[in-house]
Amino acid sequence: MSQTEYVFQNTSFQAELNRLRSIEAIFDPATRRRLLSAGLKRGMRCLEVGAGAGSIMAWIASEIGPSGRVTAVDINTRFIGNPPPNVQLLSGDIQTVPLKPDSFNLIHARYVLVHIPEYQTVLQILWRSLKPGGSIVIEEPDFSAFRAIEGSDAGKRAFKNIHQAINQMYSSKGIDPALGMKLPILFQELGAKEVVVENDAPISRGGSDIAEMMRMSSIPLKEKYIATEKATPADIDDYEAFTADPDSAAIYYATIGVIGWKEGVA
Repeated sequence: MSQTEYVFQNTSFQAELNRLRSIEAIFDPATRRRLLSAGLKRGMRCLEVGAGAGSIMAWIASEIGPSGRVTAVDINTRFIGNPPPNVQLLSGDIQTVPLKPDSFNLIHARYVLVHIPEYQTVLQILWRSLKPGGSIVIEEPDFSAFRAIEGSDAGKRAFKNIHQAINQMYSSKGIDPALGMKLPILFQELGAKEVVVENDAPISRGGSDIAEMMRMSSIPLKEKYIATEKATPADIDDYEAFTADPDSAAIYYATIGVIGWKEGVA
């Protein structure tokens, strides 16, 4: 399997930490709810893929208690600091980190597969490491869901161009920018039972948490957006203004959250 360069790989430490914390503030509540719906409880063995800045990893560790165990994997663990005592932190690519079959009661990944062209192979690796009766929670974006609803003509034009550039940036790396929409079918192919699917595509005003997070992302990715030839430097400036304008409104992208269970008895 190839190792694709993470699009934020060369971002400065503080800028990337700020972006990760912004993502946590926006998406952690829904993630925690999904994990509880998936049966998270004390004493479980859990796998957190793409630990990021560590908020969900630490929350799972607290929920499962000292008798439980979290294995947390990330290609770059520099943002985590000292993990809780019931966490094993692994620095590495989920494609190559050794995982024993039937090891975990619950597996979670958020915005990880969208960075990996061989996402189906990774899903199969995760599925094999899940115990019979265990559950898996995957949350991935659908960047094709973007839509500018309100705002200036220049802002809406820049919004369209930037989001076309985002889709092109991922596609050029062999990555599906609408991967989230495929998750229900992928779970079906795995043989997952009692699959639950949620599609979150909020309409966000300028200045909102999501709009600000997308503005933060556009700064380190500016040159990558321009390289797609879908957006110009002027579009970047107008996009930043759009994301800050309280009179603007848009769907920036959708998040598809899917829960499934492996047949058998835990």
